[in-house]
Amino acid sequence: MQWDKLLSDYRLFAPSSPEPSVRSEFRRDCDRIIFSPSFRRLKDKTQVFPLEKNAFVRTRITHSLEVSCVGKSLGSSAGQFLCKKYPKLAQKISFSEIGDIVEAACLAHDLGNPPFGHDGEEAMRDFFRSTDGQSVLDKLEINSKDRQDLENIEGNALGFRICTRLESSDIAGGLRLTAATIGTTVKYPCFAADNFDAANQKKIYKKNGIYQDDKENFQTIFDALEIPEIAPNCRLRHPLSFLSEAADDICYLIADLEDAYQVGQVSFSTASAILNELAKDFINPEIIKEINSKSDYLAYLRAKAIGKIVFETLQVFQEKEEELLAGKSKTPLLAEINSAKTLQDLREYSVKNIYSCRSVLEIQVAGYEILFGLIKIFCNAIAEISCRGEQASVREQMIFQLLPERFRRNADTNYRRILAVCDYISGMTDSYAVSLYKKLTGISLAAN
Repeated sequence: MQWDKLLSDYRLFAPSSPEPSVRSEFRRDCDRIIFSPSFRRLKDKTQVFPLEKNAFVRTRITHSLEVSCVGKSLGSSAGQFLCKKYPKLAQKISFSEIGDIVEAACLAHDLGNPPFGHDGEEAMRDFFRSTDGQSVLDKLEINSKDRQDLENIEGNALGFRICTRLESSDIAGGLRLTAATIGTTVKYPCFAADNFDAANQKKIYKKNGIYQDDKENFQTIFDALEIPEIAPNCRLRHPLSFLSEAADDICYLIADLEDAYQVGQVSFSTASAILNELAKDFINPEIIKEINSKSDYLAYLRAKAIGKIVFETLQVFQEKEEELLAGKSKTPLLAEINSAKTLQDLREYSVKNIYSCRSVLEIQVAGYEILFGLIKIFCNAIAEISCRGEQASVREQMIFQLLPERFRRNADTNYRRILAVCDYISGMTDSYAVSLYKKLTGISLAAN
């Protein structure tokens, strides 16, 4: 791979057009994402604590903004390194524009997350793998490759659809982000049906990141970036995607600990001890001894911990840059920093003591039931209408009519109709999903 190709400002279905402003093409990407309805809906989507009323606690939108800040720092610093190492590259792009690319990818990284986060994803997958779901897929005669998309529903794949198709759906190319930004956003550049290394009998990537329905757009963008295949329909990762991945992991690991303290799930002594260990020599003892507020104390440690890990991540990126460019490394950058063991300890602590606490689990179970129930209701209606046409029950026809017209508009095959349901449900906020489920199941009705 070559950096000048990887930083392409090509836009899907439209050449980049200069405008009378100081914005770079990649800064325009950031603005388009922030002003999109999909980004605004993240304000009512779960980060860790579902439907939390404490305004201090992060939602997907605050998480995404924080990730973008860290991504901007990582991208700009990496850009300085690249522009110094490759003088010809510096003649075409500035280090701050490289920062804009990573920032934009970080802003977009959670756009495809369904209500109730990964539990919502799991509920949707489980439906299609269930007896009822398999019956629906059989009735609709969904082929093997398309089935694998549905049985492996992925927020990452939906994020690609939002950026290239669903947002601004009347315009070909959706948000029409630059190829560099989209490439940096795609963490798993492969399809579910092709995500397997037969020689080694294991998955190529941890997950799939693209649906069959988006194959043409995926190929066009990755061809523009000149990112090669490593297997049929499976590409190498964009090197900058390792920075956006690191920014996400840095923020959720450290910020989730801070949120857990605010909701009383973790004690101050535990949170401060963990953050002290992470921040270590980045802490100014003269400043910290003046802080009396426990919240401010943890905020200071959180900032210093992030600063230290960013510094270590950049060191690893610089050391591995040629390997990443050659596609010879798949290891996350955070796995190779000096603080890797401390971060892994934090990850394991969080899984045991934060993500599995009773208050979180109770709502996650409810969220799972809601997402499973919604997708079952809509998919059963589509199967009934496909098989019986106008003879389908009035209820099933009414349910199909509830699917917004913009999702039904291009649903010209059964596979696309099911994907349209997944797009619609995944795009809901937590509160809307709860409300709609209650209405459709008769638990509550809207008052006049």
